[in-house]
Amino acid sequence: MGAELPAEIDLMTYEKTISGKANIQAALSKSYEFLVNSAKNVPKDKLLESVEFPGGMPMNRRGIMLLALSHVSEHMGQLIAYARSNDVIPPWSK
Repeated sequence: MGAELPAEIDLMTYEKTISGKANIQAALSKSYEFLVNSAKNVPKDKLLESVEFPGGMPMNRRGIMLLALSHVSEHMGQLIAYARSNDVIPPWSK
């Protein structure tokens, strides 16, 4: 969305640099917080401006937000399916 990634983040190798449940959970929380804060800080008049999406693809900020939302929703669906296939009932289904 035009926000600068923290210097220690290399998107091409990041997933290989984290191990252990606690570290992965912390990284996910930090990543989600970064995404939310980045979205909150985009002025409304800048939503249709084109920025370079990782990988070199141009996209406007609004499109990136929609992509992020659908991506998170896809992961949620996968987690629900995985949990239910292992007889885990999500808290909201109880």
